[in-house]
Amino acid sequence: MSRIKLALLSFAVALVVSGAAPAKGKASRSRCRHGGLSDSRGRHVRCLTRAEAQQLEDESAAPEPESGDDAQRKSLPVVEVRATFERGKTGVAKQRLSANANVFARCVADHGGLTKERGEVRIRFQVAKSGRAREVSVSKRRFVAPSAARCIAEAIDGTFVGVPSEQPTVGTAVLRLR
Repeated sequence: MSRIKLALLSFAVALVVSGAAPAKGKASRSRCRHGGLSDSRGRHVRCLTRAEAQQLEDESAAPEPESGDDAQRKSLPVVEVRATFERGKTGVAKQRLSANANVFARCVADHGGLTKERGEVRIRFQVAKSGRAREVSVSKRRFVAPSAARCIAEAIDGTFVGVPSEQPTVGTAVLRLR
């Protein structure tokens, strides 16, 4: 017999002897009638009683209530972002600001929300040579709480909006919320 065949045969015998391989034709049986509990390492801790098993079955059959996170996500407003500049342009400003739309929506939801169905916030900022927004302020808000507008301004402060083609330049981010 070759060495490889001998090694494979001894490995298979070792598996069967250690009990790692299931016996052919026999279904593996649990040692507990109604199921059991195990610890984080998979070691058996104890068996469940009939009442515990029934309770777990009832809980798994009941529909799950919506978690608080799902309910909050549904109440977040939709944010549309537009960016304009007085001088020069940055080609990526709209994409960079739109990437933070969920942060802006969270600001509105956490700081008072919308007073009407639709709202608008205009944020003015200077664009540094590095392409980051600085000296950010709220220039206009409609149907949005003041603290929500300030939160949005703080979120835009320091955000990379792109290197402008002309220096210095002032930009305005227009956020439409619904």
